[in-house]
Amino acid sequence: AATPAPAAVAATPAPAAVAATPAPAAAAEGPSLLDSALVSLVDSAPVLSDPAPVLTDSALTESAPALTDSALTESAQVLTDSAAKLTDSGPKLSDSGPTPNDPSRPSQRPTKPVLPPKPPQTPPQAPPRKPAGPPPIPVRREPPPKAAAPPMPPKERARLQEQAMQLELDGKWAELCDVFRKLEAAEPTAERKARYLYQLALVHVDRLDQTDRALELLDEALDKNPSLVEAFDQVVAIHEGRADWKKIERAYRKMLHRHAGTEDTSLKHRLWFKLAEIYRDLFDNPGAAVEAFRMALRNATREEAIADHLTIAELCAHIGQVDDAIASYQSVLRVDPGQVDAYRAIYRLSVDRGAYDPAWCAAAALAFLREADEEQVTYFQDYRPDGRIQVKSRFDSDLWARHVFHEDQSLLVGKIFEMLARAAMKAKVEALRQRKELLALDPFLRQDPTTSSVPFVRTMGWASRVIGVTCPALFVRSDVPGGIVAVPTEPPASVVGQTLLGGLSQEELAFVAGKHLAMYRGEHYIKQLFPSAEELRVIFHAAVKMVMPDANTPRDVDTRAEATAKALRSFMGPREQDGLRVVVRKFISEREEADIGRYFRAVELTATRAGFILCGDLGVAKKLIAAEPTLPDDPLPSDKLKDLLAYSVSESYLAVRQTLGIAIGQE
Repeated sequence: AATPAPAAVAATPAPAAVAATPAPAAAAEGPSLLDSALVSLVDSAPVLSDPAPVLTDSALTESAPALTDSALTESAQVLTDSAAKLTDSGPKLSDSGPTPNDPSRPSQRPTKPVLPPKPPQTPPQAPPRKPAGPPPIPVRREPPPKAAAPPMPPKERARLQEQAMQLELDGKWAELCDVFRKLEAAEPTAERKARYLYQLALVHVDRLDQTDRALELLDEALDKNPSLVEAFDQVVAIHEGRADWKKIERAYRKMLHRHAGTEDTSLKHRLWFKLAEIYRDLFDNPGAAVEAFRMALRNATREEAIADHLTIAELCAHIGQVDDAIASYQSVLRVDPGQVDAYRAIYRLSVDRGAYDPAWCAAAALAFLREADEEQVTYFQDYRPDGRIQVKSRFDSDLWARHVFHEDQSLLVGKIFEMLARAAMKAKVEALRQRKELLALDPFLRQDPTTSSVPFVRTMGWASRVIGVTCPALFVRSDVPGGIVAVPTEPPASVVGQTLLGGLSQEELAFVAGKHLAMYRGEHYIKQLFPSAEELRVIFHAAVKMVMPDANTPRDVDTRAEATAKALRSFMGPREQDGLRVVVRKFISEREEADIGRYFRAVELTATRAGFILCGDLGVAKKLIAAEPTLPDDPLPSDKLKDLLAYSVSESYLAVRQTLGIAIGQE
C-alpha cells in the first residue's frame, strides 16, 4: 500500500493573489523563457526520500488542484519582473532537458541569474569627532563619618586611672602606655586627648627611650591642641639633644602654621623671635633672621617692640643695610624717646656714610639730653643756627600732611572740620554777640607785620610766609598780660600780650609764632574756637548728621548733635555743604574710626612740631612748652617734649629741613 502524501502538502491551497491575476497574452504562445523558468522551479522542489512516495502526475492531480496553463500563467506573474532581467548572456534552457520527475538523476537547482555589477559605492564617512576635552574631574566621595564611640562609663574611667597609677608604681611602662591610649580614646575633647598623648610621649622619652615614637605622639598632641606649649618645648628639647637644628627650624615653622589666624600674639612673638635667633645664630642667615624678627615685631608688646627694633637695627647694621638700621633705631625712639643708645647709633651710622644732617640732628638730641661726647658736642655747636633759621623755601599742603602732621591726626576728620570751620566761627561770633560777650577790638591797636616795629609781629609775618598759613589780624595790647590769644571774629584775629613784647630771643619768638599760626590751618582752627574734645565730638557728629540724617550717633551726643547741625547749616553756603557732603561720605566709605580725643591731642602735637621746626632748638622748645598754658584735653608737656625728641631725628623732620633748605651739607 502506498504511503499517503503529507498533510502539509495536500492542505496548501494556491495563493489567492496569484489566482486573481490575469494571464498576460505572451503566455499562450509556444515554449518561452517563462516556461523554462517554471520548469526550473519545479526541478528545484525538494525531493522526498524513501519511504516517501514519488509524486506522480496522478497523485498530484488527486491531492492538489489541477495545474492548468492558465493557472501556471497566473502563478508566474510574480516572476515577471525578475524574468525580464534575464538577457542573452544568461544560461539557455531547452525543451530537451530532463524532466523534473525523472528518478534516475538527482534534482538540480536553477542557476542564479547574473545581476549587473553594482556601481562602486563610496564608504560612508564617519562623522567628525569632537575635540577631546579635559578628562572629567573625579568626584571625591567623602567616606561616611565614623560613628562616635560610646562614652566610657565613669566607673571604667576611674578603674583605668587607678590601674595607670599602679602600673606607674610597678614600672610596667608598656602596659601603662596601653592604658593611656584607652583613656585618650575615651576623652570627648581634643584638649584632654592632647594631654594624655603628651603624658604618653613622656613615658616613651623617659622610660622607654623611644624618642622617635615620642616625637610622633607629641606632634599628634600639638595637632589636637596647638596651645599645649609644654609639648612643643619637649619637641625642641629632643631635637636639641640630637643637635638637629634643621628639624628644630621645621618644628618652629610647623608650630607657627598651627597658630596661623589665632589671636595668641604672645606665643606667636615667642615663636618668631626664637626662629629668628635660629637663623641668626645657627644658620648664619641674617636676611632670614631680619624677616623673622620683623614678623615677631608684629606681635610684640611695647617693651618687646623696643628689644625687637634694637635687634633688627644691630643686625641690619652688621650686614651693611644702613638705611634699614637707622629706620629701626628711629622706630625705637618713637616708642621710647629716652633710648640714648639709639641716638648714638644714628649718629655713628650717619657719620660713617657721610650723611651730615642726620648726624647733626642726632648730636643735637644727645646734647639736649646731656649724653653727647666731646665730638658730638663740638659738631652740634659748630652748625647750630645763630638766630632765626635762614630758609630758602616754604611749606606746602603736601609737606604738612606727609611730614608735619602727627601720626595720630586723621586727614579725613581734619577735612570734615575744615569744611565746618567758617560756619563754626560765624556761629560762635553770633552766640557771643547774643550773650554780649563779643570782644571789641580797637582798630588803632592793629599792627601790620610788614611795617610793624614790634619784633614778634614781624616774626608772625615771616612765619606765616614760611609755613604757608595766612596771618590773622594782630592787635597788640601792652596792658594785657600773657602771650598770644586767638579771638573769634570775622576776619580771624589774635591779641598779642605784653609777655611777647620783649625779653625773648628770635628762636623763642619763632617757636611761639609757628605754633600759634599752625592752629590757623583749616583742619586746626576749630580747636581754637571750641577748645575741648567733647565740644569737637559733638560738632563732628553734627557734621555727619547734616549729610546723613539717619546715621547712628552715640546716645550721649545724639540730641546735641542734631541741634548743632541745625545751627551750623544756617551759616553754610552751597559750596561748603557740597564739600562737607563729599568728605563725610568718603569718611563713611573708609570705615575709619572717629576718635576725636585722639585727634584733639594730635593737633596740639602737630602745632608744637611747627614751632620746633621754625626755632630749630630742643632747649628753646622745652622752655616754652613748660611755660604755656595747657588745656585739660591737651597732651602733657612731658608728652610734647618726648614727641619732639623722636621727631627731631625722624625722616619726616629731615625731609622738612631739606625742603626749607636748612639741611647741613645741602647745596
